[in-house]
Amino acid sequence: MITAKEAREKAENSIIEKTKEQLLMAQHGIEEAVKNGETKCWIGAHLGEQAIRKLRNLGYEIENNSDQRDGPIFWIRW
Repeated sequence: MITAKEAREKAENSIIEKTKEQLLMAQHGIEEAVKNGETKCWIGAHLGEQAIRKLRNLGYEIENNSDQRDGPIFWIRW
C-alpha cells in the first residue's frame, strides 16, 4: 500500500503530464490555424482547468462548447 503522500505526488504528476499533453494539442491547433491565416481554432479534446488557465494567461480566449452528443469542443481565439 502506498502512503497518502505518495498517492498525492502521483496524482499531481498525472495532472502535470495531462496538462502538458493538452497544451501540446492546443499548440498544434493554434500553429495550424496561424499558418492558414486564421485567428481561432478548435480543439476536439478535453482541456483541463490548468491548461485553460495557462492559455488565458498567455492571452488566449477559451470557449467551452462541449456537450454530451458531440463530446469535448474548445474554441481558442487570439
